Amino acid sequence: MEQLDVIGAFYLEAFDVDGNRLWGVTVLNAPVAQGLTDLLSVNFNAGTQKTQWFCGLIDNTGFTALASSDTLSSHAGWAELTSYGGNRPQWAPLTANGALIANATAMEFVFNASCTVRGIFICSVSSGTGGLLWSTARLSAARSFQAGQSLRVTYTLRAAGGSG
Repeated sequence: MEQLDVIGAFYLEAFDVDGNRLWGVTVLNAPVAQGLTDLLSVNFNAGTQKTQWFCGLIDNTGFTALASSDTLSSHAGWAELTSYGGNRPQWAPLTANGALIANATAMEFVFNASCTVRGIFICSVSSGTGGLLWSTARLSAARSFQAGQSLRVTYTLRAAGGSG
C-alpha cells in the first residue's frame, strides 16, 4: 500500500520597526480534515478548485489547542489575530516542481498594536470565515510583537509518497 504525506512548513522572520531581523523560526504543519477532503474532492471527484490562498495568524489570547476538525468558521480552541493592517496576505506560490510548491516573495504582517502570535494558518479567503481552512500550525512558544514590528512568512508545501 502506498502512503501519501502532505506536509507544510512555515518559515517566519520577525523584524523590528527599523527593519532589523529579530529572529527566524520554521514551524511544521499538516492539513486539517477539511483541507484534505477538499484536496481529494478537487483532484479525484471534480470538486471546485480554490484559486487563491491566504495566510492568517492565531492569537495567543484564549488559545487552548488546534484540532484536525477545525474549519475557518468553527475552531473552538483559538481565535484569529487581527492586530495588523489590511486583510490576510495572499500566498502566491510558484509553479509546483519536484512535489514541492512555495512562495518566492514573503507574505508580510505589519502590526498596528501590541499582540502575541501563537500560530498560523492557510485558508482560501482574504477575510471572514466563509472559506476553506487548509492547515494550521502552533508555534512552539508564543511570540510577542509591538506596533510597527513585522512578521514575514514563507510557506512551502511538500507531497511525498512511499510504501506503507
